[in-house]
Amino acid sequence: ASSKKAKMSEEETEGIDRISNLPKPLLHHIMYFLPPSEITILMFVSKSFLSTYRSSPFLDFDYYSKFRERSMRSFSDFVLESLQRHMLVDTNLLRLSLTYGGYEDDEAQNLLETLERFVTHKKVQHLILSFQPIYLSPYLSDSFFSLQTIKTVSLQGLSFKTQSLILSCPLLESFTLHDCSGIKSFEVSNSQLKSVEFSHCNELEVIRIIEAAATSLQSFSYTGDSLEQPQLNIEITSSKSLKTLELKNINNIGELLGFSKFTLLETLILMDCREGITRNININSCTSLKFIKLWNTVVTEDWFSANYFALQFVESFKLGHCPSLRRFDVKFEHLKEFELLVHWKYELAPWELSNFIIEAPKLDFFTYSPGHTPPHPPVVICSNLNAKLQFHNLSKSLSGDGYYKALRDFLVSFDHCKTLTIACSSQEVLIFPEIERSDFFSPLYDLKHLHIMLKQHKTMIEEFLESLLWLAPRLNTLSIAIDSKDSNVQGTLQ
Repeated sequence: ASSKKAKMSEEETEGIDRISNLPKPLLHHIMYFLPPSEITILMFVSKSFLSTYRSSPFLDFDYYSKFRERSMRSFSDFVLESLQRHMLVDTNLLRLSLTYGGYEDDEAQNLLETLERFVTHKKVQHLILSFQPIYLSPYLSDSFFSLQTIKTVSLQGLSFKTQSLILSCPLLESFTLHDCSGIKSFEVSNSQLKSVEFSHCNELEVIRIIEAAATSLQSFSYTGDSLEQPQLNIEITSSKSLKTLELKNINNIGELLGFSKFTLLETLILMDCREGITRNININSCTSLKFIKLWNTVVTEDWFSANYFALQFVESFKLGHCPSLRRFDVKFEHLKEFELLVHWKYELAPWELSNFIIEAPKLDFFTYSPGHTPPHPPVVICSNLNAKLQFHNLSKSLSGDGYYKALRDFLVSFDHCKTLTIACSSQEVLIFPEIERSDFFSPLYDLKHLHIMLKQHKTMIEEFLESLLWLAPRLNTLSIAIDSKDSNVQGTLQ
C-alpha cells in the first residue's frame, strides 16, 4: 500500500514547475552562478523567466551561445535594447558580461561607448568585456579606470588612445587585461587590489604597482605575446602580501623590482622565459615558497646554488625542458612532489641533462617524462618513493642492443621505489628480447609493486608479461591498464 501511495504521489507531482514560482531574488541568486550561455538560453524558456532576466542584477551577452547564426548587427541591437530596458529599472547591476564576436568595427565602438555609460550609471561591480575577433579594436576611454564601484574587471580585445594609464578604482580587487593594444605604461595605485593579470599586450613596456596597491596584492601574472615584444620592466614596490607570481613567454626583461620583499610568496611559475629572467630573480627571501614551476626557461646550475636556502622550503617542484641546465644536483628538505619533463614539444631542441641528482627525504611522488631515447640514469635519494615514468615519446631509435642497455640502466634507478608506474603508448618499448634478458640482470629486482598504463596494445601479451616479470621478478602486485579507443581493460596479477 505504501509503494502504491508513493507511486501516486510521484504521478501527482510529475510535471509541476517548481522553479518559476520561486521568489525573484532567489532566482536572481541562482542565475548568478550560471554561465552566460545558459542564462541566454534560459531567458527564452518562458515569459516568467524573461521577466526575471530583465529585472536581474546580472547581465550576460554571449554572441557565440545564441547569435552565432545571425548577423552582428542583430546581436548589437539586442544588447542595446536590453541595456535600455535595464536603464529604466531602479536597481544597480552586480555583473555585466559581453562576448562580441564580429567584424563590424563601427558597431563595436558604438556598443562599447554605450556600455561605458551603462556601467557608470548602473554602478556595475563585476565587468567582463571581450571583443574578439575584430579588425580594429574599439577604444576604451581613460575615465573607465577610475570607476568608483567596480570590483572585478576583465578586458579583452580593446585599444587605448593614451599610452600611459593609471588604474585607480578604489574598490577594485581583480583586474585582467588580455590582447589589448596602444598601452605602453600601466600604473596600479588602488589599495584593495588582490589580483592582476596581463596577457598578450605586446606593446607594454612598463608595469608599475606602487606601494598603496602593493600592500594588498596577492597574485601577479604576465604572459607575453611574441619574441619581438619590447623590453619589459616590472616594478612591484614593497609587496609583502604577494603569494603568486607567474611570468610566461617573456623574451626580454629589464628589471623586476621588489622581489627581495616577497616574503609571503608561495607560488613561482616561469614558462617560456628567455635569458635574463632568472638572473633578476633571487628567491632566498621567499621563506614561504611552496611551489615552483620552471618550463622551457633559461635557468642554470648557478641559479639553483644561489637560491639554495629558499629551495629548502619548497614542497612541489616542476622542471620541464630547460636546455641551458646540464646538471641538476640539489638537496631539498621539505620537497614532497617533483616532476621532470625532458621532452615537451617536438619543435624544441633536445635537452641534454647529463647529470640529475636529487636528495629529498620527504619526497613522496616523482614523475619523469624522458625524450625519444632513455636518458642518463637519475639518482633519487629517498626511502619511501612513489615514482611514475611517462614513456609516451620513447622509441627504439638506438642501434643494436644500445636501446635495451640504456633502458635497463635507467630503470635500475627506480629499483628502491615503494611503487613504480610506467605509462607508455605501446608495450613494445618494454619488451626485452630473450637474448637481451639472458645477458642482463633484472633492473627492478627488489620492486614489489608495478603498475603499467598503456594507450594501446597488440597481441603479444605473453611476450610482454614475460618481459615484465623479468624486469621485476619479485613483485607482489602487477597491474596493467589498457586505455584505447577500442578497449578499456584493467587487470591485476597477485
